[in-house]
Amino acid sequence: MTLREQKKQHIVAAVYATMKRMPGAPIEDILRVASMSPAPMYYITLDRAVRNLSLILRGRTATRNALKQALYEELAEKFKRAKCVTLKDVAQILETPASSFFITFETFRCAFYRTLRKKKLI
Repeated sequence: MTLREQKKQHIVAAVYATMKRMPGAPIEDILRVASMSPAPMYYITLDRAVRNLSLILRGRTATRNALKQALYEELAEKFKRAKCVTLKDVAQILETPASSFFITFETFRCAFYRTLRKKKLI
């Protein structure tokens, strides 16, 4: 399964988990709360993580996208705390829970509905 597929699956799971906690709430409210929930992992490849961690650790900006920059800064903090030295260490950090999905609400909402349509659930 690709990272993109995993992310979509986790988005749907986050929405359903939020629905259980907020019965009867409007779907847009549920989606907004779910979009701010923690993600089970980081959805970036090891190569991209290493490249951008290198930039962050040297005091440079990894990207112009504020959400992606926050993602790489969070990864850099975990990297420093864990005192990583090998690619295997970085790969393990990518598998740890992330503080959010690091995507906009609109992207989260579109990914949710697109996934449901693809599975013919709506």
